[in-house]
Amino acid sequence: MNAPQQAACAQPLPPPAQQGVAEFNRGAFFEAHEAFEDAWRAGHAPGREMYQALVQAAAVCLHLQRGNLSGAQKVLRRCLGHLEPLPPQCQGVDLAALRSALPSLVEAARANAAAGRPLTAGLTFPRIAVVPAPPQPFEGKVALVTGSGRGIGRAIALHFARRGADVVVNFFRNRTPAEETAAQIRALGRKALVVKANVGEIAGIDVLFGAAEAAFGGLDILVHNAASGYNRPAMQQKPRGWDWTMNINARAFLFAAQRAAPLMAARGGGAMVAVSSPGSVRVLPEYVVVGASKAALEAVTRYLAVELAPQGIVVNAVSPGVVLTDALKHFAAFRENDLLGEVEAATPAGRLVTPEDVAAVVGFLCTPEAFMIRGQVLWIDGGYSLPMRTLQKTP
Repeated sequence: MNAPQQAACAQPLPPPAQQGVAEFNRGAFFEAHEAFEDAWRAGHAPGREMYQALVQAAAVCLHLQRGNLSGAQKVLRRCLGHLEPLPPQCQGVDLAALRSALPSLVEAARANAAAGRPLTAGLTFPRIAVVPAPPQPFEGKVALVTGSGRGIGRAIALHFARRGADVVVNFFRNRTPAEETAAQIRALGRKALVVKANVGEIAGIDVLFGAAEAAFGGLDILVHNAASGYNRPAMQQKPRGWDWTMNINARAFLFAAQRAAPLMAARGGGAMVAVSSPGSVRVLPEYVVVGASKAALEAVTRYLAVELAPQGIVVNAVSPGVVLTDALKHFAAFRENDLLGEVEAATPAGRLVTPEDVAAVVGFLCTPEAFMIRGQVLWIDGGYSLPMRTLQKTP
């Protein structure tokens, strides 16, 4: 399994699946089947695959309860097929024990049928064992992620939710992806608040933090991910593009921090992370305004790290390399050339950065283990920026 799937397996069972386990263990296999189907419809990999296996497990037992051996045998094959790629334990469920018990159950029923006995004579239906999940690192925390409807922001929001946090999902233009993110958070058993707000405007920041405080009463984590910009050469930039980009990318973090800090201090401290870009220190095509805004964002990060430290607030930034998201469509160089392939080939880690890679580092910076990291910008690019590349002469 990859890192996101491992994280999903580490999370606790959501309420519908918990209900399914309770029904299964009391022998109410029809009700268990229905509850696991509800969990399957709302779930995400690899939990979704597990819920499908549990649906089939309940169906095996239900067929036997109703005297249908051939139905149980047929469903058992499907159930084992769903269980096969799953780890021995997922979301606390002991899948290894279930994988072992079901074939033995059906074989015992077959033996009963062959001997002319009632199908369920002497059968002991298995129970689903659930190991209590360890405390989640962000249990009881509230995270606010700007620009979290899709892409990197969505991955960050889901990362916190999978580890116990309730999340404020912020968007400005497109509500549908934000609501989809919120639905995924709620499917994890967490609370989600969707707030439309343009963080490039002070009034928008006030709306966002006012809604967060009203809903949750406080805040523990702020991630400033929202970003925008006018991609064109320096000599073609306009004042409006400069102001728009600076306000969303850099100014918003400063004034969001002013609103967030008192909420965090009242809860004993917190963490803030800004999402920057290598364009803050490197020259990228048509990136002058965004690059300047990200440089300003990193400067704000350093100042906040020092000024907010006495309040128990840790402030840092991350700088992702090329991440495969819809944002790349705004860059002509990526639309017109196979730059993604070139970047991947030149990355020592052997692949492109994913939104989940970025989310994992952001999450780490909000844990106690990162307490002594202050005002830093962590690059997440798989080593792409490390080798020195020589210029190739055009023949």
